[in-house]
Amino acid sequence: MDDNRYEQLIKDTDSDYVLFLNQHYLKWQEKPFALLCFHITSYSLFDKNQKEVTRGNNYFTSMNLESKDKLSKDSRKSSSKIVSTIVKSLSK
Repeated sequence: MDDNRYEQLIKDTDSDYVLFLNQHYLKWQEKPFALLCFHITSYSLFDKNQKEVTRGNNYFTSMNLESKDKLSKDSRKSSSKIVSTIVKSLSK
């Protein structure tokens, strides 16, 4: 994101930080379980001056053919862990 767009985003949202979800990827593992899937999210948090404050990864696992509701619940838990990690890093 170029500097002007970033500055405009900060102004428009009156934000101190911007969280970027860099990548969500799936990693399949067939052993020792049948079709275990890792849902991995990579993120970066930047301050209003475009300085990276923290970064990390979080994941949750699922078995093949999980229900939409189960995946949604697990995804929310993973998102909450990301937020919790960010809050802890900002309070240091």
